[in-house]
Amino acid sequence: MVCITARDYFGECIGSGFVIDQEGHVVTNNHVVESDLDWLVTFEDEQTVTAGVIGADPGSDLAVLQLDSLPNTLWL
Repeated sequence: MVCITARDYFGECIGSGFVIDQEGHVVTNNHVVESDLDWLVTFEDEQTVTAGVIGADPGSDLAVLQLDSLPNTLWL
């Protein structure tokens, strides 16, 4: 599980998501990320990486983020 944070409000978790593969794709809700394109994703060990929205479906309220880099502890 990861915490999704807006860059302007670092530290405030506005939504959650989860990593779905080793390429750094993160699934979250569309309503969490629909207001911007650039986000911060924080892992349980408090590592934070930037991410961007690469796909969204407002009808199903799902969105996919791409991590800009992979954290050292990412494993599936």
